Amino acid sequence: MNVAAAQTGDERRRQSAAHAALKSFGITRPSETPLLVPESYQDFTEPCRDLSLMAEGEATCVVAKVQSSPSRSSSGPPRFAFLLADDAGNIYKAALFGDDPTPAESIVKGQTMAFLAKAKDRDGRRWITVVEVVEAEWIGRVRPVYPVRKAGSLRMEVRAIIHGYLPHMVHKACDFLVDQLAELAPMPTILKAVGCEGWSLQQLLWQIHAPASLEYAEHARAAYIRIAALGMRLRTQRSVETQPATPLFLPSLDDRIRDLPFPLTNDQRRAVNDMRERLARPYQSRSIISGDVGTGKTAVCHVLAAAVSDIPQGRVLIMAPTYPLAKQLYDGFVQVYPEVPASLVAGDEDDADPKLSRVVVGTSAVLTRDIGEFVLVVVDEQQRWSRGQREHYLTKQTHLMEMSATCIPRTVALMRLGRVEVSELRQTHAEKVIHTHLWVGNEHVGPMFRQIRDAVANKRPVLVIYPKKEGDERKSGGAKKSNANKQDVPGGAIDERHSVEKAAPRWEKLFPGRVRAITGDDEDDSKAKALQAIANGDAEILLATTVVEVGISLPNLHYIVIVMPERYGLTTLHQLRGRVARNGGEGHCHLWAPGLLSEKAKERLDVFVDTSDGFALAEADLRIRGSGDLSVDSSTQSGADETFLYGASMSIDVIEEVADLWDQLQPETSRETR
Repeated sequence: MNVAAAQTGDERRRQSAAHAALKSFGITRPSETPLLVPESYQDFTEPCRDLSLMAEGEATCVVAKVQSSPSRSSSGPPRFAFLLADDAGNIYKAALFGDDPTPAESIVKGQTMAFLAKAKDRDGRRWITVVEVVEAEWIGRVRPVYPVRKAGSLRMEVRAIIHGYLPHMVHKACDFLVDQLAELAPMPTILKAVGCEGWSLQQLLWQIHAPASLEYAEHARAAYIRIAALGMRLRTQRSVETQPATPLFLPSLDDRIRDLPFPLTNDQRRAVNDMRERLARPYQSRSIISGDVGTGKTAVCHVLAAAVSDIPQGRVLIMAPTYPLAKQLYDGFVQVYPEVPASLVAGDEDDADPKLSRVVVGTSAVLTRDIGEFVLVVVDEQQRWSRGQREHYLTKQTHLMEMSATCIPRTVALMRLGRVEVSELRQTHAEKVIHTHLWVGNEHVGPMFRQIRDAVANKRPVLVIYPKKEGDERKSGGAKKSNANKQDVPGGAIDERHSVEKAAPRWEKLFPGRVRAITGDDEDDSKAKALQAIANGDAEILLATTVVEVGISLPNLHYIVIVMPERYGLTTLHQLRGRVARNGGEGHCHLWAPGLLSEKAKERLDVFVDTSDGFALAEADLRIRGSGDLSVDSSTQSGADETFLYGASMSIDVIEEVADLWDQLQPETSRETR
C-alpha cells in the first residue's frame, strides 16, 4: 500500500510539474492551451514490426511483444534489460537506460507494446535501446511533441494535459482569435490568405494538435504561425498611436555641442539632430540610440541633457543599470557642464535634494524615491531594464530616449517593422580590432595563458569574468552539483571552481599582489577602489562577475577572458567584449569553456566569434530568441508572442513574410503605417 501511495504521490508531483511547465510558457488559463503549438511531430502511422528493418542509430517507432519482464542490470550504466520479439519471430535484447523504475514498470511481459527505440549492430547481433514507451493511443497516428524547458522530461504529462483540455477549450480559443483579429479581416478571409481556404478555425487547431497526417500537421502549424504573426502586426499597429505632448525646442543645443572637449562624429551629429527634430514635434517621442560599443552614445546623451536643462521646466533623468556606470555618467556630465545643477542617486549616495537638480543621474534607486517629474528620460543599456522600469517616470509630457549597443529582440523587431524611431551610431573615434577566440576544454588553453602572462609582465591589465561570486550553491537553493557546461542557457549549478571566490586564490598564487576582484554584491566604494587599482597600474588581473558588463570604462584594457561563456546570451557577451580596446588598438577576447559544449551552445558561440558588429549580433539574437510580444501593453521582451502563440518564438522572418498578406488584408492601414 505504501508503494502505491508513493507512486500516486509521484504522479501528482509530475502532474504539478507539467502544469508549471505550461505556466513557464505564459499559459495561465485552460483556454490558452490550444495556442501552445508543438515544436515538432513524430510520425507513428506505420510503426516498424520487423526490427531487422530499423535504420541503425535512428529513433524509430516499433511494435513488438515483450518476452521477459525488465530486470535491473547489476553492472555498467544504470539500465533495465528485457527481451523483445518482432512479427518476424526474431528475439532481441533490449535495454531501457536510467535509474527511474517507473517506465520499466509499464513494460509488461506477454503484451505487445509500442516503443520509440534505436538499433545498434555489434558483434553480429542487433541490440535495441528503448528511448521511451509509446502510449498505445498514438500508434497509427502523428504524435505532437510539445516544448518543455528540460529536454526529455514531462513531455508525456504536458501532452496529456493539453489533449485533456482540447475538447472543451478549442472553441473558446477560436472565439478569442476571431475577436482579436476582427479588426484585420473576417476569419474565413484570413484562413484563405494563409493557405487554408475552406477550413474552419477549429479544424486548423485540431490539425495542429491531432493531425490526420504529417503533411496536414506541418501545413496547419505553419498556417497558424502566420495567423499569429498577422495578429502581432495588428497589436503593434495599435501600439504606435501618438500621444500629444508639449514640443521641446532646444535653442542652446549648438552651443552645448561646442562645449564638448572633442568634435562629434558625423553619426553622433546626425543622432543629435534627429533628437532635436523629434523633441520639437507636438507629440511624445520614443527613440532608440543604437550604437555599437565605442561609438559615443554617452556624448549624445550628455549634450542633449544639457540643452534640455536650459529650457524652462527642462529636467532630465539619466538611468544606468549599475553604480559604476551611473557614477561614470555623472562624473562625465559635470566635468563638461559644471554649471548645470546635477545630482547622483545611487545606493547610499544621494545628493541633498535631487528635485532641485536639472539633471539627475541614477541607478534603479530612482525607482523607489520621489525625485520629481522629467520632460526627458534617458535609459542607458536598455537591455538591462524591464519595460516597467524604463517607463516608470513617463508622464504624458515625457519623452523617452533609450540607448544600447545590442538592443533586446523586441526592440530590434519594432525597429525592423518601423515602429520605433532609431538613430544608428557606427563610427568610432578610434580604430580598434578585437580578436575573439573560443577554447573548449582545458587541454588547449596554453596560448591563452601565455598571452595573459605576457600582458601582466608588460603591465597590461586582464579582465577575467566568472559566472558567479561564491563557491557554493547556497544562494541558488542547494548544494547539488551538476555539469553546468552542458547547458547553453543561464541556469543550473556551476562548478564551484568557476566562481570569483574560489578562483581568486589560484590567480593570486600565479600573480602575487597583482589581483583584484569585484562582484555585484560588493560595496560601491570597494568596486571603485578595485577599478582604480587597475587603472593606476597597481594590479593587472581583475576578477569579476558581469557587474562590469555595461559601460565601465577601463581605457587601458586589451584582454578579457570569459569563463563558461555558454551561460551568457549574445548581448551580454558583446557587452563584455566591448570593455576591450575602448580607446582603440588591438584587443583579445577569450571565451573559455572548461567543459564540453552542447551542439546548440557551440553553434551560438561560433556566431559570436565570427561576428563583431553589434547590430548583426542583435539581429542574430532576435532570430535565436524570437521577438516577444510587440504590443504596447506587453513586457515580454523576447521569445514567444504569448497572446496568439505560446511555446514557439515569433521569428522576425515570419513577421516579414506576412507583409504581403497584411497589405492584402488591410491595404489602407498598411499604407498609413509604412
